Amino acid sequence: MIKVLGISGSPRKGNSQFLLDIALESAKMVSDEVEVESYSIRGKKFGGCVMCQNCQEDG
Repeated sequence: MIKVLGISGSPRKGNSQFLLDIALESAKMVSDEVEVESYSIRGKKFGGCVMCQNCQEDG
């Protein structure tokens, strides 16, 4: 099984998302063995490390 993850970093649903969708559809057409997933960070809140140490406590 070949897995392809497409990540859109654009804040809008426009050309970048459209081209990503086309690329993922093309990857699916290569073989039945290809599994694709799309992920968009649009609308998500994230930031850099704030040294809270949670990652070390939780593993």
